[in-house]
Amino acid sequence: MKPRKGRVAPTKRELWAAHTLWASGCEDQARLQKAVDELGIAEPKARVKRPSTKPPEPSEHQEQAAFVKWFRLQYPGVLIFAIPNGGARDPITGAMLKAEGVTPDVPDLEIPAWRMYVEMKKRSGRVDPDQEKMHEYLRGCGYHVVTCMGCDEAILAVRYQVKAMKEAGTWE
Repeated sequence: MKPRKGRVAPTKRELWAAHTLWASGCEDQARLQKAVDELGIAEPKARVKRPSTKPPEPSEHQEQAAFVKWFRLQYPGVLIFAIPNGGARDPITGAMLKAEGVTPDVPDLEIPAWRMYVEMKKRSGRVDPDQEKMHEYLRGCGYHVVTCMGCDEAILAVRYQVKAMKEAGTWE
């Protein structure tokens, strides 16, 4: 591998050949060293992964926990509770819960006094079509059902519901 006359920088092909020799553990170390010296390259450096400048997106659990904490501070006399339908379970526990009436696709939170359900998603989440069918069923039964992408949307939805109840004269 001789560099071309008049060329200072090696071609991509020459660099690739030298890298391939280096990476393959070339048995002829003298040949490898000569090729590397002629091309004027050093051992390829490992790529360093740069830390992300964006903070990680909160999980659905973190969003829901923050919302419930906020809700309980804002409306201490109003019951809000979680409906634990999701999560990984062993088959025996899953069968027991199913026999007890756990139903898939029911929203995550219920506020019974307001006839309201809240489906929490992380900010980049999406609603499953089966969940949307359940939401339509609950709306047909007279419940207010909202899907919120994160804690901030859930807070806005609750504030909107309170405003609507005050305007309707049903706020206590």
